[in-house]
Amino acid sequence: MQKRESPIEPFKRAVSAATRAISRDKELILSFGGETGGGRVKGRLPLPSRELPPDEVAQVRGAADAMALRIRYHNDQVHNRTMPQGALARAVYDAAEQARVEAIGTNRMKGVAENLSAALDEKCRTRGYARISDKADAPLPEVVAMLVRERLTGEAPPASAKKMVDLWRSFVEDKAGKDLDKLTECIDDQRSYARLSRQLIRDLDLADDENAESDQSESNDESEQNNNAEGEGEGQGGKGEGEESPSDQPSESEDGDGEESEDSAAAAAAEKQMVGKGTEEPGRGKRVFLPNDLNNMLANEVPYKAYTTTHDEIVHADNLCDPEELTRLRA
Repeated sequence: MQKRESPIEPFKRAVSAATRAISRDKELILSFGGETGGGRVKGRLPLPSRELPPDEVAQVRGAADAMALRIRYHNDQVHNRTMPQGALARAVYDAAEQARVEAIGTNRMKGVAENLSAALDEKCRTRGYARISDKADAPLPEVVAMLVRERLTGEAPPASAKKMVDLWRSFVEDKAGKDLDKLTECIDDQRSYARLSRQLIRDLDLADDENAESDQSESNDESEQNNNAEGEGEGQGGKGEGEESPSDQPSESEDGDGEESEDSAAAAAAEKQMVGKGTEEPGRGKRVFLPNDLNNMLANEVPYKAYTTTHDEIVHADNLCDPEELTRLRA
């Protein structure tokens, strides 16, 4: 007798197919819960219970849509060029970008909008945002993301997070209200949106102005050099289209300097990555940071830029075990 298929299996196949369609990545392979799947897996999603309760189904669908939209509309190279310093500033920057890609899907696809809204409501409920009554306990990146989402889609924060958002709303509106309004003008242009997000972060006094201006100058220079190499760029598939930008490849100068110019450019690029900015001290000069200097880097807030994120994998804790196990652990 053939073994009866679990009701979860058709659901997993449907979610995987929808995620590939939205992301436009035909090679996208997902795993659910604690499944392994080898090196071919590109994304992980929580595994719902066998009975497929509506709240868990909404959470999985919303997480899948959010992942697909980031693959399709997000470009890692553009994002990393204007990454701010400081953990909180980076968290706000990342949250604002995720709000952007999800807003694109929300505005264009009704089903995706419903999935994302249900998933956000479930996340706010499980994290206990409704119980937060002190401003210090409210996570600012989450609040900013919901305010950005409100601007880009017209949808108010979930009822379970309204009180938490209101704790910060007046502060954020007073400091960065004008820049929040401008985000809608560049929702489809990731580079412009990223720069405006940096300005928003400075409005909230979360980044050092001097370093921010330096990073902004570097971003502008790189943007001019790579304008033609990135094709459609952000908001049109970016990394999700499977095209790798050649912007990092050295090019020969037109005046015939040849290999010497290439070597000089490569050496300058290597020095820029290895030498900590703004760390000059009397009698010491510039300090070179190696991996074992991580604690000093954090203490001095030296900007860190990854050499490559190609092989990175981020797995959230709630994806490592099923909801029943999470409930047991929390108890």
